[in-house]
Amino acid sequence: MAKMEKAIIFEGTGYHIIRSDPRNLELHVLIRDKEGKENYQFKGYFRTVEGALAYLVSDSSLLDETVTHNVESYLQSIIDAKHTVIGDIKKTIS
Repeated sequence: MAKMEKAIIFEGTGYHIIRSDPRNLELHVLIRDKEGKENYQFKGYFRTVEGALAYLVSDSSLLDETVTHNVESYLQSIIDAKHTVIGDIKKTIS
């Protein structure tokens, strides 16, 4: 039996949301490993695109984990992630 390719429902800057089965969506975030190779990492299952995008911002999934943050820079990174997601939505609907 051949493995079926999962459909990308929404793709943004450094992440995508795919249909894993008729009931669930999966959120994957692009990460860079120690060798510099980029791969998508599974972050979780969601029932809606909105739920996955909200998690993406609230969980700081787009945060660069190689940088040490203080409170101000951490909060700014969350705001930047929010703006990234909003920009991706605007690009998709326009």
